Amino acid sequence: MKSKLLLAILTSTLLLSGCTAVDNGEYYSFNDIAGIETSNIIDFKVSESIYTSFAWQYQYDDYSFLNTKYEKIDFSIKTEMFDKEPSDGGDAITIHLMTDILLESYPPQNYSFNMYISHADYHLYYGSTIEGATNAYRSKNRISDKYISLLKDQRNRDGAYLLRVSGNSNASPDLPKTGHYAPGHKFSFKVEHVTDLTFYAYLNEGLLTPVKDDGTLGGYSFYEFEMPSQDSALAITSDEFYVYRPYSFAEVFSWVNAITKDTLKGVCIEDGYIGVNPETANPTIKYSEDERDIDYNLMVLETEPLVKTGYQHIDGGTYRLVTYVLNNGAEYEIEINNGHVIYRDFNSYQEFRFDSTPTSMPDVFYPENN
Repeated sequence: MKSKLLLAILTSTLLLSGCTAVDNGEYYSFNDIAGIETSNIIDFKVSESIYTSFAWQYQYDDYSFLNTKYEKIDFSIKTEMFDKEPSDGGDAITIHLMTDILLESYPPQNYSFNMYISHADYHLYYGSTIEGATNAYRSKNRISDKYISLLKDQRNRDGAYLLRVSGNSNASPDLPKTGHYAPGHKFSFKVEHVTDLTFYAYLNEGLLTPVKDDGTLGGYSFYEFEMPSQDSALAITSDEFYVYRPYSFAEVFSWVNAITKDTLKGVCIEDGYIGVNPETANPTIKYSEDERDIDYNLMVLETEPLVKTGYQHIDGGTYRLVTYVLNNGAEYEIEINNGHVIYRDFNSYQEFRFDSTPTSMPDVFYPENN
């Protein structure tokens, strides 16, 4: 599927570049031009015009009109549909398609794109809508009146709502299917316990609690829920920080619960530069057992909220390594790179930013003399 998505991105890149189309008499499939199969479509909405934001749900399971032959043409969707008045042959029925392909972004986003049925000729078009793009794909034949009528059908689906489902079907063999369900429809599914991974079930970013749990390896957690009276999303993920919300330090680092006024002996701060030769690096190191620094750093751990961010690779920058030294000799560390708190375990890497203004970072103000 990654190769199909790469094809879609490559196709879009070629369209954006405005390169000259080659008319070699070949026809292309829906998969060729969009990089997906119609089975990947999880949401299908229709607008009467490119000028309106109102869209309704396509009511039918018949996507066969998408699986037609397409030809590559010299054509500017921006010029011919967006810039021309409807009386002059502009405008189009807009098809809004969302797929089950998750992009590598945070928050997670589904790969989506639009297609257009011209009001001038009722052919189906796919291509870029930016200024200067002059390549597009057009269906070999016009879309029949039958499908135009289906697309324009705005009747509600008997009050049903869309449930978008994402997750590992190997870990959850009876995972519900993406589709439309009436409010109150009952779902039940199970998620397997596997080695080195913990799975979480979220409904609309709310964590579902198992109704029954067999915690042994190869056992299952069993879940039940009813369809809400709204479009919803069910996600089975190993990301314990899947939900975009503020987290406490203790939620990110469970060992923070062991650090109290009675257990914390001292705090060490190491500041330096990322990517510097270790042999020539000269980090600044401060250590304190001063009660004022103890109280300050406990306050940071207890009150500063953290928000998950997308991973952004940056060459260089600064780091701060914070070490909490306990009276029993135990030590715990927090790494802060370019202002982002880093979380690592055996199968996960996450970055969090501080979510308060002004920000209070771990620090030492009354260091001991060397």
